[in-house]
Amino acid sequence: MLVCDGISEGTFPNREVIALAAEELRKSSDPGVAATAVCRMALDKGSMDNLSCMIVLFGGGEPRCEVKLQPGPFVTESNFKKPYASMAEHAGLSLAQALEMRYDLLKQELAEASARDASEGASGETVSDLKEELNSFGDGPPDDVPTGCAERIQWFDSWVEESCRPDDGNALDQMMAATGGDHQALMEMARARGLVREPPQDAEEHGWRVRVGPVDQVRAEIEKNSSLPGWSDVVEKVCGTEGYLNKEDDEDGTAEVQFEQENLSIWLPRSTLTDVTLEVCSLEKLRPAVDANSALKWHDKLAETCGQIGILVKADDDGTSKLRFPSIEDMRVWLPSDCLTPADEEQSPAKRLKTSDERTSA
Repeated sequence: MLVCDGISEGTFPNREVIALAAEELRKSSDPGVAATAVCRMALDKGSMDNLSCMIVLFGGGEPRCEVKLQPGPFVTESNFKKPYASMAEHAGLSLAQALEMRYDLLKQELAEASARDASEGASGETVSDLKEELNSFGDGPPDDVPTGCAERIQWFDSWVEESCRPDDGNALDQMMAATGGDHQALMEMARARGLVREPPQDAEEHGWRVRVGPVDQVRAEIEKNSSLPGWSDVVEKVCGTEGYLNKEDDEDGTAEVQFEQENLSIWLPRSTLTDVTLEVCSLEKLRPAVDANSALKWHDKLAETCGQIGILVKADDDGTSKLRFPSIEDMRVWLPSDCLTPADEEQSPAKRLKTSDERTSA
């Protein structure tokens, strides 16, 4: 069984993943059914990452290929429309056909959840969530129109075009309005929609520290980039601040930045981001500072960093910072934070961000 890290991102450890797959295989001996069960359980356990699961049975059997679409919740944000349509296309369906499936699935799940809550005396929270999503479809298609017919598909086609108009604002703006600006409520809603995730435990796994440009620059670049949501108060709030670069998209020139204090990730034009560069102090100051810090140990190689400018990868609470030095064979070392000063922008070696491929090779 091969799975991506998103499977165990929530509270679904590997041993439980294997146990569930084995249980499903005992029931049906169908690896596709077992893999589907793993992915669904990962969602139930709180994963907000991409999910992939492949189960290979050794011992013969006829090869077969079957593609099924399990349509998830649809967010009426213009930028959400494209990836949802792409997933539908993989299953040979149009976006409207996938939304018809989602609508019918919602009605089925709502009926089952209502019956279950009535018999078990549950809180009804799931029922409430399902009703809220179903209400986004308004009155829905006419009841007398058969499932899958052209008229019904056209209804969903018209609905998505009306619901995802660019002038409706982006998802963050919609959530801000819905929560009245309440930060805690906003974050809970964003997590529920899978728009944010918890800050990475090890920022180095995702990239390095970057600084967002001023408001005027960021606004101008966002307006020129059609792949990004429109301007919002949330984007304005992160202008001029620092975050960790998670990933980059070379096709549209954007990058995802994780902001720890705000506890959210935002895609921004890569041209508005600059590396945080720091200059190392003299050897006379560095050696005693390293010896005085219990988290560090002196090595003669550290002397090469004195007077050099490095790119900040991570700053720790113990008073140390990890820097990358492109000029010293891309060396990466931890140094005392108080031995570092902001580098002169004109002397900074990092005039642009590296692409994902370059970062991987480094």
